[in-house]
Amino acid sequence: MTRSYNVCVIGAGRWGKNHIRTLSEMGALGGVVESDSEVLNSLK
Repeated sequence: MTRSYNVCVIGAGRWGKNHIRTLSEMGALGGVVESDSEVLNSLK
């Protein structure tokens, strides 16, 4: 039995953006938490 997980990324800085891109490509991105609304909106 294989389990799949979704991951929430906290922070969309330099490394966060890499994690977001990779997890999204894998279909495993559950969400993103970012305190800067401009950065968060740029990800949409």
